[in-house]
Amino acid sequence: MKYTFLLLSALILFSSCQNNTIKNDQFETTTYYQEEITIPQEKPVTLEMKQINDIITISLLNPYKKEIRSARIWLGFSQKDVTPSNIEIDTNNFDLIAPGENNINKEKALIQIGASSTTPHTETHITLASFQIDKHSKYPTNLQCYDYGEKTDSHCVVLDSTGKNLLAEPEHFSTK
Repeated sequence: MKYTFLLLSALILFSSCQNNTIKNDQFETTTYYQEEITIPQEKPVTLEMKQINDIITISLLNPYKKEIRSARIWLGFSQKDVTPSNIEIDTNNFDLIAPGENNINKEKALIQIGASSTTPHTETHITLASFQIDKHSKYPTNLQCYDYGEKTDSHCVVLDSTGKNLLAEPEHFSTK
């Protein structure tokens, strides 16, 4: 009886430390050692901006490997703090460049990026574009998505083959 109790207690303790994943249509909940992490699957793609020296690279992080067909990312910037230039779309990932969107609108202080692909991408890390910045300030400068919204006509979207926006609301990015 004593051994049965010890065996049962050890089994309960072991099972409580296991990784348990519960999925539904909107969320995936994962339990690790009784800490719960909830990741919304409705907007599973996030925007990543990395800066190396004066080059900023924009990538899409796609941990659930959703099919991505197109992206439109418009970034607002402060004209007094930074001057962007030389936008280059990664044509290995996006072979159709949106007409009139891959430019820098200095009057409206917008970096306008728009591209799509003839084949969907499901990689976990997809490079979209890069551009150069010339800083006029020694302090960090924010770049932020312009007009993020749920609808496909907003100016910060990542679309799948059905036209659904997969992009989670982006955070501000600070230049170095």
